[in-house]
This record gives sequence, structure tokens and C-alpha cells, in this order.
Amino acid sequence: MPKLFLDEKQIEHLLSRSKRHARDHAIFHMALATGFRNSDLRNLKRSDVEGVQGEIVHVLRVRQQKTGRYVERTLPMACREAIAFWLDERQDFNPYLFTAQSNNTHGDMLPMDRSSLQRIFKRYLGILPGISPEQLRGNACHVTRRSVAKIISDKAGRIEPATRFLGHATIAATVHYLDMDGFGKQADEIVQELPWSK
Repeated sequence: MPKLFLDEKQIEHLLSRSKRHARDHAIFHMALATGFRNSDLRNLKRSDVEGVQGEIVHVLRVRQQKTGRYVERTLPMACREAIAFWLDERQDFNPYLFTAQSNNTHGDMLPMDRSSLQRIFKRYLGILPGISPEQLRGNACHVTRRSVAKIISDKAGRIEPATRFLGHATIAATVHYLDMDGFGKQADEIVQELPWSK
């Protein structure tokens, strides 16, 4: 089955639907602004996003779990506002940004677990128009990551900005990730149709 990509209208719908739940809204804003993987989202700490005065930082700098490399992401205003609202709503001392419950009554200082984050993504993605349950098999967290990278690539007219956004080491990895492997076949078809090829 082809990979699922959201268009800009679907992303706006996703953010609109999640707005009623501060934590989920902040999760989607952070996922869309950073392109982080499941593990990187779950392991974000409050100290990563809060400045010394308690303000939300403009530039987020974290080490990726998968690659071990540090990445910097500029957080758009809407993302910073969603995070600030979520942190204002919380009534706990959990150091992690995203917790499984807004009020952790057990005193556990743990991040949200992988399956909880997956369920949140699947729940919201599953109500978007034009998306079937079959399309949500596998890692649903990658849908926003992949979608924003494709939008970046399309708007830039080149793939390098998407490669940087995803934190990939090579353009080839991004080509595969964005399902662009068919470009060689497409190029061949175009060459066959050029006037001097006939």
C-alpha cells in the first residue's frame, strides 16, 4: 500500500480537531513543526522547551534518539502557543513534555509510552476525510513527519530542504522515505516523449 501523505487542508483539519485537547494539540503542533519521530516527541522534556523565565523557546535544540545527532528547529508562534497552553493546564511535576495523562496521580516521572502516542495519532488521523483504516497501519507518527517533508520538498522545488528537516544523512534516504523512488521511471518516460527521441 502506498505511504499516506496529508495535504495542507487535512493538516489544518487535524489541528482544528485536536484543539479541544491541549496535550494532543501541542503534540501535533510539535510534530508538524519539528518532523520528530515518535521517540523524539515522547522524550522531549519541559526543560527543552522552557527558557529561564518560563517562556517557550523560539529555537529547540535536541539530540535525536535514532541518529544521536543534535538538531535545531525554529518553533512557529502557533506551536509555542499550543505548548504554553498545555504547560499552563498541567498540574504535575513530570519533567517530560508529553505525559500519558494530564494529571499523573501515581507520581511517576515517565514520558508518554510509544503505544499511547501511536493511539493519539491514529485516533485523529482516522477521522480525517479520505483516510481509510488500512492507510493507518504501521507507524502513524510518521504520517505528519512525512507529510510536512513532502510539502517542504514541493514548495522548495528540491529535495535538500526536506532531507535537512527529516535529519536524514543522505538525499537517497529522503527519496525512499517520500516514495519518490519512481522518479527514474518517470524520467525515462519523459525522455521517450521528447521530440528528438521519436
